[in-house]
Amino acid sequence: MMLGPTLLVLVSFLFMACSACPTPDFYADFFLDTTTNSTTNSTTNSTNILGSRSYGVPNQRGQGVDLGPWPITVVDPDNGDEAYIYYCYVDEWAVNNFPPLFDSAFERWYPALIQSALRFVPDPECGSDHKCACSVNSRPDTLRISSEDGGSHASVGYQYGSNRAGRHYMRISGYKLGDPDNRVLKVAEAVHELGHVIGLEHEHQRPDRDEDIDFHCEALIGFDEAEAKVKAAITAVRDGQPTLHPIPECTDPAEARACMINIVCPRPGYAGYYLEIAMPFILGNWFDDRVPFEAKADYVDWVSIMIYSSYTSATRNGGFPIGATMEGKSKYEGEPNFQIFPGGDRIMDKRKISQGDIDNVVRLYPKGIVEFPGSDGCDTAEFYDYRGGCDGVI
Repeated sequence: MMLGPTLLVLVSFLFMACSACPTPDFYADFFLDTTTNSTTNSTTNSTNILGSRSYGVPNQRGQGVDLGPWPITVVDPDNGDEAYIYYCYVDEWAVNNFPPLFDSAFERWYPALIQSALRFVPDPECGSDHKCACSVNSRPDTLRISSEDGGSHASVGYQYGSNRAGRHYMRISGYKLGDPDNRVLKVAEAVHELGHVIGLEHEHQRPDRDEDIDFHCEALIGFDEAEAKVKAAITAVRDGQPTLHPIPECTDPAEARACMINIVCPRPGYAGYYLEIAMPFILGNWFDDRVPFEAKADYVDWVSIMIYSSYTSATRNGGFPIGATMEGKSKYEGEPNFQIFPGGDRIMDKRKISQGDIDNVVRLYPKGIVEFPGSDGCDTAEFYDYRGGCDGVI
């Protein structure tokens, strides 16, 4: 069935907004790899470093655009343009507890900020106060940050086709005050979700993903239960019985596993019903060929903060590659596949945005004249604080 243009935009947005809608255990798998293999993807495939690359919203702004990068807020031919992502915290708990967490997350994006027009700025109602509470006077396009049970998720890019307040949002789940390990986890989580807000999509969902990554749907949590449901559905259709979600492409109950791997897992219409946890792994072009995302590069960016780990949403971690949901394909004959780490490191505190992430931000938010911002008194970029001045170490 063909969808109308308005419905298509809605469907594509729902996909993008939920592209970071993990299960409660998602980030434990995403950021905490427990395997003993010490080889990182950045060293194993060092010759596959990307030059110009992108997988995110189209680089278009303004009238007639439904989705794109955030608008240019300040046009300055002398010092370079600036694009503000205004933000505020939705409730009192978030105001009192989230600012230090997000200050750290914003600063992880600092290498991209100094090379681009992008800035994270409190809503104008708050002035320069980074403990910014949302109010009825907040801008309708301000990013609203809140806490939520379940899984963390965020909207993707800037929605030009709507003026609804709250359309840009980020929800962080499970933040435990006074728990250092949890804080490290949640900072890394917020950095990833900010990538979506900026307009970046998952590297492992690029339409050309299969050229570089082996995806094992059978390793996902809940696969066996979903296979049983698929088998029951195929059997019901064969026997002329009603079923809620038939799969016409599959006719033999004995082939239910193959049906899961080849038909159900790759397609949102089936995965959303039988195995929802597979949705963030589905190639972007399966949602619709007209979904306006761009993917241009020779290789997947193995060290992007926007890629999942080899054990994201895995049923078990038996030591790579046992139980892995994704493996990086070696480009060298005779070499084994390698383990993927978001941010390029096994240790969560060392994970950072990649050069590919930076290039993508620069592509979406060109500054014009690139200068080191707020350089008053700062000896090095290492000591520049994103709020201005040199009072914080990144």
